[in-house]
Amino acid sequence: QNRSQLELLSNSDRLEVARLIPDLEPNSKNLEAPSLEGRTRFLQALAHALELIVGKGALLVDDVHWLDESSINVVTLLLNQTTLQAIFTARESELERTDHVRISIKTLERQGILKKTYLVAWSEIDVLDLVRGLSGSDQATEFSVRLFDATGGNPFFTLETIRHLFAT
Repeated sequence: QNRSQLELLSNSDRLEVARLIPDLEPNSKNLEAPSLEGRTRFLQALAHALELIVGKGALLVDDVHWLDESSINVVTLLLNQTTLQAIFTARESELERTDHVRISIKTLERQGILKKTYLVAWSEIDVLDLVRGLSGSDQATEFSVRLFDATGGNPFFTLETIRHLFAT
């Protein structure tokens, strides 16, 4: 399905995107590295391709702090030139170490394109309430403490652990 979406790209955009997906354009073999002007065309073509693939959905960029400078530039360009929505996940401590990502996020936030939402770890009481609610029991204290210790209260890890236990 994504391949058919990419067929909707203009010929020039398809040739640029073929730098990453060579079989998209048979004549793309042996393309030279783009010049500075060519880099801009490449990034714009990549933004168009991502917009076609994502459609009305949202682009999920997990662990955005791991993106290199070129990758965050593509995402920033995409969000500036389209109405696409994106969801970023990051650890605040990691963002402090990656200037290029931190600066891009601050810029997107200042432009009103990005809104930060902080997710905090659940407390032991939160995990206990969840376990009691799911199990229908007013007990489960020892299990909840062990679950909290194992997951650190991370909501994703807590829910995935519970999901796995229900599945087995």
